[in-house]
Amino acid sequence: LSGCGSSSGEDETIRPIAVADLSSERLSPADTLTLSSVASTTENEAIQSWLWDLSVAPESNAVTIANADAAQASFTPTEPGDYQVCLTVTDNKAQSVPDCADFIVINPNPTAVINPISSTVGQRVQLDGSDSLPPTDGDSDFLTYQWSIDSMPEGSAVALDDAAIAKPRITTDLEGNYELSLTVGYLDKISETTHYTVSASYVNTAPVPVIDIQGGDINAWVLGETATFDGSGSTDADDDDLQY
Repeated sequence: LSGCGSSSGEDETIRPIAVADLSSERLSPADTLTLSSVASTTENEAIQSWLWDLSVAPESNAVTIANADAAQASFTPTEPGDYQVCLTVTDNKAQSVPDCADFIVINPNPTAVINPISSTVGQRVQLDGSDSLPPTDGDSDFLTYQWSIDSMPEGSAVALDDAAIAKPRITTDLEGNYELSLTVGYLDKISETTHYTVSASYVNTAPVPVIDIQGGDINAWVLGETATFDGSGSTDADDDDLQY
């Protein structure tokens, strides 16, 4: 027994260490970000595989990392916002813990945003562009607004009460679609135009049921006699066809 020793320490696997290096921590849309794993290390044999993962990105982002399984990868964003990329490396014995790095894609121009809304005919509708965004690090108080009505139902006379504010109003006058657009400005920069459709429909008034019972005394029917139930007196304010 005295000759038996422990070798637990000798057989312990040492993980490689991943180091994710970014060519920039701040870039504009359409700029290409270079991702490098050159600083990653291992005490075993050489690193054999790499995995780059975009772990944080705006919901609207649809771009993936190019060469995500290579020692050097790249990413060309199209959407502004906060991002995080993580690198995992693997050698002949083990896989590293992911190393993550944050970067931001700035918004060099303002962004026009129209909040959803619907309408019934004759309703006064308040449009809302107050969630529009200034350029990154900008102040939304300096945003300017320009609304327009691009199309409306034939015969409509709808007009904006003030096309140059964040929340103008219209009053729909006919059933159908009203195509609106919004452009916002920030100092010398102009956003792309955002479009939105307000659909106006008539309110469907609930029908009024009327029951007429014939064929006997409703408080003293006689077994075997026929009673007739008549709902033809029911009405609908919209003159829609009724089902019974």
